[in-house]
Amino acid sequence: MKMSQSNIDSYWYAIYVKAKHEFIVRDRLLRLGIDVFLPAVERLSKWKDSKKVIQCPLFPGYLFVNIRRTYDEIMTVLRTPGVVRFLGFEPRYPEIIPEEQI
Repeated sequence: MKMSQSNIDSYWYAIYVKAKHEFIVRDRLLRLGIDVFLPAVERLSKWKDSKKVIQCPLFPGYLFVNIRRTYDEIMTVLRTPGVVRFLGFEPRYPEIIPEEQI
């Protein structure tokens, strides 16, 4: 998990990803150099013959990215396999999430 470098030009956004793809998309975005936050919790998973502690997203289906509000950076995120869309009221303008809420 990377956190923001407090870059004045960049903002936090929530993105919706395909089901069960949170960790895969996070890794892809990190390889592209995008600042990503995926809050996760540990849960005990039980099978017939064993138990295992696994990481699960705190908000299934959602990731948070810290990018500049430019066409290139928004499109880089949207073109990443597994990303469905940004959250917001207008498709062209994703909703900014205040740093304090992240």
